[in-house]
Amino acid sequence: MATTITAVAIGGGAVLMGWIAVQLLVLQRFHPMQPTMFVLGGLVAVLAWQLPHRG
Repeated sequence: MATTITAVAIGGGAVLMGWIAVQLLVLQRFHPMQPTMFVLGGLVAVLAWQLPHRG
């Protein structure tokens, strides 16, 4: 179960980072919150990677 939760959390962070990248490429408009959300997505993924593993 913990492995599934970790994978979902890492995936969520990666999806957020991908979404922000697509926004910048498609819309070609910059908003100050985009880099913030990109960094937070990376932070979610890194923190999820560091969750304690059972087994």
